[in-house]
Amino acid sequence: MNLNINTNLESKFFEYCRRKCVNRVVNFQEFNLGKKTAEVLANILTYNQNIAHLKLSKNNFKDDGAQILMKILKSSLNIISLELASNDLTHKGGEIIFEAMLDQHSIISIDLSSLEGTNRNRLTTDGVKKLEKVLKTNMYLEFLKLGGNSIKNEGLKYILQGLNENTSLSYLDLSNNEINSSGISYFCEHLENSNLIELDLSFNNISDEGVQNLSKCINKISLNSLKKLNLERCKMSAEGLVVLFSVLQNNKKLEYLNLNKNNFSSDKLYYLRNYFYLVNLKEIKMSGCRLGDNGGKTEN
Repeated sequence: MNLNINTNLESKFFEYCRRKCVNRVVNFQEFNLGKKTAEVLANILTYNQNIAHLKLSKNNFKDDGAQILMKILKSSLNIISLELASNDLTHKGGEIIFEAMLDQHSIISIDLSSLEGTNRNRLTTDGVKKLEKVLKTNMYLEFLKLGGNSIKNEGLKYILQGLNENTSLSYLDLSNNEINSSGISYFCEHLENSNLIELDLSFNNISDEGVQNLSKCINKISLNSLKKLNLERCKMSAEGLVVLFSVLQNNKKLEYLNLNKNNFSSDKLYYLRNYFYLVNLKEIKMSGCRLGDNGGKTEN
């Protein structure tokens, strides 16, 4: 559905929004909305105090549309979640959104990830620089999705430096961000303390070296609150898996571990028998890991 807003259609769009606002949710996902619609939405949000959730993913707001929305949301006390995934946002859009979040005291959830299809967001490293300050000063944000934004290692460093002084963020999605083993080492170098409960690092080139770096701080204060960890398709081998499980035997918090689509085809899986029954995991996913016929055996 393509809504091209002009003066003659604004009243109809107002009425459409009123009807679509159910349970305080405005859901306009995949409507191909752009800058002009953002202006109308901003006007609606000024007068409608019943809206709490904005689901605007897979549109075409771009940086200009994000700027219009954030001018209103900056002072809002009603909006608690904002979804702008896949809206063709660049580093400028990231700067605009995170600048507004410095003074925003109601939003607890933000989704700026890139989904499959068109209008993918590309915040890059520059787009998350201001996020460091947001995490240091904004103690309202709890859920943050940044998957698929080409943040890379340097962007991760900004995030972790901010997270080190943060007590509110519990969910962080950094999937598919071109982070490698060197970037993972920043968890120990720049993160001494956090309250993260769920961390998604899937679809990054972490490798065994990165898993070893992550393992060094997984039982320390820096990541000791983790309950869910996603390492799907991170180019791990059986060697990295053995290292991870040797660390997890002393971890009483981590409950869910996603290891799908890594390559664990190796005789070294035999060594897991020393740790497998000692970990506290409630659920582990290992589909597509090339375990082979002998992958699940615990005896020679």
